[in-house]
Amino acid sequence: MAWREGVEIEAYGLSGNEIKAIVEEAGGIFHGMYGYQGGTMNATNESRQGRNPRRGSFGVWDMKIDGPVFKVNTDSTITGYDATWDDAGAFELVTPVLHGEAGMRMLRRILKKMVQAGAQVDRSCGTHINMGINHIARVKRMSNRSRMDIGRRIAEIYSHFQPVFDAISPNCRRSDSTNMAYGASCRPCDTARPFRGRCVVNMLNVELFIMTGRVEFRQPGFTLDANKIEGWSRLLNSVVSCAVNLDHRNYRVPCHNFPRTLEGMVEMLNPGVKANRWAETRIRSLIERYTGYRDERVAVMEVA
Repeated sequence: MAWREGVEIEAYGLSGNEIKAIVEEAGGIFHGMYGYQGGTMNATNESRQGRNPRRGSFGVWDMKIDGPVFKVNTDSTITGYDATWDDAGAFELVTPVLHGEAGMRMLRRILKKMVQAGAQVDRSCGTHINMGINHIARVKRMSNRSRMDIGRRIAEIYSHFQPVFDAISPNCRRSDSTNMAYGASCRPCDTARPFRGRCVVNMLNVELFIMTGRVEFRQPGFTLDANKIEGWSRLLNSVVSCAVNLDHRNYRVPCHNFPRTLEGMVEMLNPGVKANRWAETRIRSLIERYTGYRDERVAVMEVA
């Protein structure tokens, strides 16, 4: 399934004017900071022309968009003062919908320039990746029941392979860690919260699929590394693809048929060679660097 994603990048160390210059140099359109978008509201879902206001980032998933529009939001979880137009500080850069390899190339240019300009991340920052179906008309034709079924399937797949996603995450973003950036204690999910992972911290938000045909994955950790974001994106796209595409070889195949290892996930989801190599390299690197959760990471690398 072709990529259709949007990324929320939390960081600090740049001013609004610096971010604007970086986005525009990469060929994007910068529509402002903190609610003032400087142009058409079609670029956001902060408001629907004054009706039914909703906080969020990706109105482009259910509205028309007039270009590669980026914007900056605040986020109270990031350490430090919010950036202003002239003063460097904390910010959340929200991308438009990025399509496939071309969208990733634009994001790579922006991330490279941000790092060169002094942008940084720490444990208070996160990277949220929104994945959706490439053809929005298909989503609009779906019944709510169909969307709910797909949402549950996505949650089922992610939950089954949660140990693998934990293994590629920094320790503070693991679902079984009691020392998360969100500061929440770990507890199992329950039937009242069917779309959560193993922890009280929301690993993914699939309720959004019913409204807009996208799923927000909230586990990817703090990073300005384009390789990490691309690796996560390829894996997450394969989760959505398996749940949506009728011709996927494992569409509707029970998850418990596959071991909860990287090999099992690759066998079920078929994310591609690039994603597989990235995930394997990432896990082995974390095994070497950290003693915490080493046994859990080694376990997901086991080969049947």
